[in-house]
Amino acid sequence: MGFADYDHYFLVFKIADFNKNTTITIKGKADGAESSTSYKFEAQTEEVFIWGVEENENIEIEVDYGTGFVAKTYTLDLSGVTLEDPNAVIGSHTVAIGDTAVPKFARNIDGTITVDLSAVGEDGKITEETALAALNGQDPSQGGGNPNIGYTGFNITFNAVEGQEAKGIEVYKNGNKLTASLDGENLIKLYAAIADREGEDGSYTWTVRTEKVEWKLVWLDAENNVIGRTFFTTDVKMGSN
Repeated sequence: MGFADYDHYFLVFKIADFNKNTTITIKGKADGAESSTSYKFEAQTEEVFIWGVEENENIEIEVDYGTGFVAKTYTLDLSGVTLEDPNAVIGSHTVAIGDTAVPKFARNIDGTITVDLSAVGEDGKITEETALAALNGQDPSQGGGNPNIGYTGFNITFNAVEGQEAKGIEVYKNGNKLTASLDGENLIKLYAAIADREGEDGSYTWTVRTEKVEWKLVWLDAENNVIGRTFFTTDVKMGSN
C-alpha cells in the first residue's frame, strides 16, 4: 500500500520469515539521486519498511541471510506508476471579500490588498483615524491570531461537485502548516496580516505590513481523502500616487 503527506509519497511493505542476523539493503532514489540503505537485524525475523517513492523508480531489495546462505534480490518495478503532482490544483474555488474590513485597505478577490497612500505617513505609520479605529477594535487572539498584528479577511469556498463535501482542511502558509478548521460548508476564512502594532494600550501605533503570502489549502473529506487543492496569494502593497 502507499500513502502521501501532500508533498511526498511513500510505499509501505513488509519482509517476513528471514533469519536472525540478516542484513537487508534497499536501493532506490532520494531526491533524484541513487540511494542505498542497509538494515541489520540480529534478533527479529520480520520488519515493516516505509520507503519514499519517486517517479520512474525501481526499488531493489537485497536480503543477505548471513554466512552459509545465498542472498536474494527482489525488485519492485514502479516504472508504470504515475505519481500525482502534490502541487497540482484539484477542483475550483470561489473567493469573496470577508470580514474585518479596514478603511483605506482595499481588497480585491485576487488577493491584492492596496493601501491608500493618504492613510499613511512617509515612515509607513498609519495616520487615518477610521483605519486606526478598525485596527484597534480587532481582537485576533479570539481566533488564535497575534494581538499585535492587524488582519483583513477573505472567504474561500471550495466548489464541491455532487457527492463531495469538505469535512476538514489543511492550510499551509508559505509552505508551513498551520492549525486550521473549516468555518462553514466547504468554507475557510483566510486572514492576511496587514499591519503591526507597537506601544501601550491607549497609545498604540500601527505600521503597514507589506507582505506577500502564498497559501495552499488542501480540502479533505470525512475519511481524510484529498478532494481539492487550492492555491491563493495575498499581497499587501502600497497604492500609487
